[in-house]
Amino acid sequence: RRPFEGELASVTLWPEVEKVFGHGYESIALATSSSRQYIASACKALSPEHAVVRIHDTTTYQPVGEPLTGHSLTVTQIAFSPDDQLILTVSRDRSWRLYQ
Repeated sequence: RRPFEGELASVTLWPEVEKVFGHGYESIALATSSSRQYIASACKALSPEHAVVRIHDTTTYQPVGEPLTGHSLTVTQIAFSPDDQLILTVSRDRSWRLYQ
């Protein structure tokens, strides 16, 4: 069986300090910017409504801008450019997007 959340919390090496909210389902992809100022995350998605990438500031854990849309299924990979100006995403819908 899979462990319960309480069991994981008692034996995990990295305790959860802050939650990043906003997704409707479990997180699938996560990336941090080169400067470590931003976190980009995506969740499991079966529709465009949930196939978004959300950006959060790591100092306040507040959302930055609007969610990045354009995919129709789960975003599986996220990457920031070295200068943090671009975000590349790849999805199960067999497409990629480049956001500025």
